[in-house]
Amino acid sequence: QPKAAASALRERLKQYKGKEYFPPERGGSSVVTKEGTSVVEEAIRYLDGLAPMGALASGAGALGLVLAAEDHTTDIGYTGSVSHSSSDGTCGADRALRYGKFASFGECLWYGSDKADARCIVLDLVVDDGVPSRGHRLGVCNPIYDIVGVAYGPHSTYGWIAAMEFAKDWQPNDAAIAGRKVSGPVKVPGQEEAKQAVSTQWKGLGVCKLCGEPILGGAVMDIDKLGGKVHASCFNCRSCSTALKGVPWVAHEGLPFCKDCYHKEHGDKCTACGKPITGGMLTCSLGK
Repeated sequence: QPKAAASALRERLKQYKGKEYFPPERGGSSVVTKEGTSVVEEAIRYLDGLAPMGALASGAGALGLVLAAEDHTTDIGYTGSVSHSSSDGTCGADRALRYGKFASFGECLWYGSDKADARCIVLDLVVDDGVPSRGHRLGVCNPIYDIVGVAYGPHSTYGWIAAMEFAKDWQPNDAAIAGRKVSGPVKVPGQEEAKQAVSTQWKGLGVCKLCGEPILGGAVMDIDKLGGKVHASCFNCRSCSTALKGVPWVAHEGLPFCKDCYHKEHGDKCTACGKPITGGMLTCSLGK
């Protein structure tokens, strides 16, 4: 509801220092915004002027829209591009038409941290920092839509992507939806070309020391033990895939391991019992 969203944004105003926004879910790290608090105050005034809105339908009835959203998040999540067009140029409305018909259609895309929950994503879109048209705000708050389908997944440049497909008078194509559930996301031609064409405002960040892919922005970590910058999403144990940020870890031959996996796979073993040595060690006639 508009008034509830406006109340949440008034709380958000308290989390700004100049143009830096400190989301509670990020544990003290900040997001540098383009417009600072002025756009939040503008969004609050906009919301205060809206009438109460009905809830959007979702669930099973919106599955076709969810699949259209997943087709897009899978495609540009891989390429790292920022676009409403698929790698082959397909637009959002045409993606939705694969799975049904509608009287009206709209799409909103969000990019950001995996720390953001659904509420935070919607508020980000309502604020619409740095978007002169405020197209995301207008889309999310458009009273004409009566149903929405959402998909969320990793994005190789900005961390994560959410796609919201809004429609009015949605009529699902059950046969197309059933086929898509079996076949999985649409295989979009042109992905490799789109991936190579990605360009961002960040220059000279080089390639990730762990995955070898170019660093084009998003969450980046500079780790001396690994030889330089890495995608934050790549900083996981090479063996068990545990995220290593904020936990003890060991570098071995340029790769990160959690301590348990390091000792199990690369550490010294007790000569007597054969188990990894994780604490103090004594060398005697038996060995270690």
